[in-house]
Amino acid sequence: AADLLLLAPRYDLNDLATGAEDFLNKIISADNYLKMIETSERISSKSLRKKVFAFMVRNMKIISKREDFEELPRPLLMELLDNAITA
Repeated sequence: AADLLLLAPRYDLNDLATGAEDFLNKIISADNYLKMIETSERISSKSLRKKVFAFMVRNMKIISKREDFEELPRPLLMELLDNAITA
């Protein structure tokens, strides 16, 4: 789906891009949240990034116990904490 989002603007396939982004928004999970953050940055999707951070804030107890949580770069961790405080 992320690859479709990258290609859609080149071929003026806005409906396809919207559908792909909607799909990505629906599959955010504790197993893929880091990949989804990377994807949001790669495709420059502020809305996907916002959804991933909202997921992370809602599921902080779960994701903070995972080994991959330690892989979060410091700037992302700080942004997550800011989101958690203002939520």
